[in-house]
Amino acid sequence: MNQIIVSFILILFSSLSFAQVNTNKIQFGEEVVLADCSFRGAAVAHNMAIVSGSNGKVFNALLSEKPLQWNLCTVAGCDTLQFRDVAILNAQVVLLMSAGAGKSSQIWKSKDAGATWKKEYQNLKAKAFFNGFDFWDDQQGVLISDPIDKQVYLLQTKDGGSNWSRLKGENLPTLLGKEYGFAASGTGIQCFGNENIRIGTGGQVARIFGSNNYGKSWQIETTPILQGSDSQGIFSIDYFNEKQAIAVGGDYANDTLIGSNVITLNKSWVVTDTSKNIKFKSCVKYLNENVILLTGTSGTAISYNAGESWAYLKNTKGYHTIAFDKLTNQGILAGSEGRVLAFWLAQ
Repeated sequence: MNQIIVSFILILFSSLSFAQVNTNKIQFGEEVVLADCSFRGAAVAHNMAIVSGSNGKVFNALLSEKPLQWNLCTVAGCDTLQFRDVAILNAQVVLLMSAGAGKSSQIWKSKDAGATWKKEYQNLKAKAFFNGFDFWDDQQGVLISDPIDKQVYLLQTKDGGSNWSRLKGENLPTLLGKEYGFAASGTGIQCFGNENIRIGTGGQVARIFGSNNYGKSWQIETTPILQGSDSQGIFSIDYFNEKQAIAVGGDYANDTLIGSNVITLNKSWVVTDTSKNIKFKSCVKYLNENVILLTGTSGTAISYNAGESWAYLKNTKGYHTIAFDKLTNQGILAGSEGRVLAFWLAQ
C-alpha cells in the first residue's frame, strides 16, 4: 500500500512540474497598422518599444501604456532609407541602422528617445551593405556588413554609436565564395555575456562565427541548416547562453520549403525531427529558457520546451522581426504592410 501511495505522489508531482513549465503562455494584443512600409527593425527595453523600416519610417511607444500608443519619429531626409535594425541603449539613446548599397548604409542616433536624430556614420565603400548590429551595453557594440574582401567585415563602437571603426586582424574569419549575412531582421549577429560575439552566415555555406574576446580570435562552426544558394542560410540567431542557442532561416525565395530551417545547439548544431515542419523564418527569440518564438513570411511558431517541439500560432500572421524584454516580459512582432503586434509572456 505504501509503495502505491509513493508512486501516486511521484506521478502527481511530475504532472504538477510539467504543468508549471507550461504556465508560461503567450498573450497577444490587437494588431495595428502604423504606416505604408515594411518593418524590419524592432527593439524593446527601458520602458520603450521601437520599430523601424522602409521609407525611413520609425515609430516609438512607451511600454507603460496599455495598449501601446505609437508615435511617428521623424528622421529628416531619410525617406528613402531602409532602417533594418534598431537598438535602445538606455532610456534616452536610440540607434538606427539603415541597409543598402554604398552610402545607403548609415547609422543615426537620438539622445532624446527619438525626438531628434543625427547621422553618426555613413558607409563609403561601394561593396559594403550593412546587415545588423548588436551591443553588450550602452557603449560597446559591433556591426556586420556584407564583405568587401575575403574577410568578414565588422565595425565596432566603444562610445555608444557616435564613432565606428573597422575591426581588423589576421584572425578574422575568411568567407567562402558567396558567403555573407542577411539584413532580414538585424538578428544575424549577437553580442552577449562579457565578450561574446556570434554571427550567422548564408549563401554558398551557412556557418556560425564565434568570438569570446571582443573579436580578437574566432572559431567557426558548420551547420546543417538549408544552404547552397544566394537566398538560403541563417537569417537569425539567439543564444540563451554559450551552450544553449538556436538559429533559423531557410530560403526566402521559397518560403514554403520545410526540412532544415531550424537548428538548435546541444554540443553541436542539429535539426530535430520535430522542427522539420517549420517553414522559412527570419527571426527567433528566447522568451525564457523554455519558451522560444520564431517568425517569418510563412507564419509564427512557438515552442514551450526549448525547441523540442513546435506549434504554429493559427491566429497570428507572419512577421519579419521580434523584440522582447525579459525584464518586463513584453514584446512586439513587426512586419510587412506596417503591421505591429504586441505580446506578453504570462508567468
